[in-house]
Amino acid sequence: MELEGRTRRMHRIYFTLHGVFCLALFLYRILHAEIYFAVLALAAPFFLLLPHLIFRVFRKPPVAEMITLWFLYSTLAFTIGMALQGYHILPYYDKLVHTLSGAFFSFLGLLIFILLMPQRTIGKAESRVAAAFSFSFSMMIAAVWEIYEYILSLFTTLDPQNVLTTGVHDTMQDILVCLIGAVLFFLPEYFYFRKGRKDLFMRAYEAFLHSIK
Repeated sequence: MELEGRTRRMHRIYFTLHGVFCLALFLYRILHAEIYFAVLALAAPFFLLLPHLIFRVFRKPPVAEMITLWFLYSTLAFTIGMALQGYHILPYYDKLVHTLSGAFFSFLGLLIFILLMPQRTIGKAESRVAAAFSFSFSMMIAAVWEIYEYILSLFTTLDPQNVLTTGVHDTMQDILVCLIGAVLFFLPEYFYFRKGRKDLFMRAYEAFLHSIK
């Protein structure tokens, strides 16, 4: 309990110092008419509060270790990487944070998987599925992030992917249309499980189920 109390105090101190720094950065960006980066600086402290919001929504007590991990990741990825433009200023910083994000979101995927398990445990039988789920969740987040960066380059003067210099339009457009296809597949999936309606996909799904029984 004493260690937990010290950790919470450290979290409050860190959040306060982080907030003061971001406020100063926000004013600096405003004075230099850098509105986009000013908004990022203003939003950075709110990202630190996300774990508390999630715990509150699920009515669970905060887990200090998870909050510490989130503070570290959010500071590196959002505050330093985006608000301070560390991705463009620091050599290989982008690759470092993307590597960390792969591990962090795999961990988050594992937490989501265990929340979906009725018994809230992962045994040997489920361990491979849990590993596949956490890996897939991390890769999904990576794809969504790249889509965000690509769209950002289309509608602003920012070019985080170096679209103009490397010509990644075709790759990103392929990812986007694949995403559209995945979203469209949600419709027959929804109507099948909720309404019992079958289209070509779901008839094939039922045929597959019969074949493996």
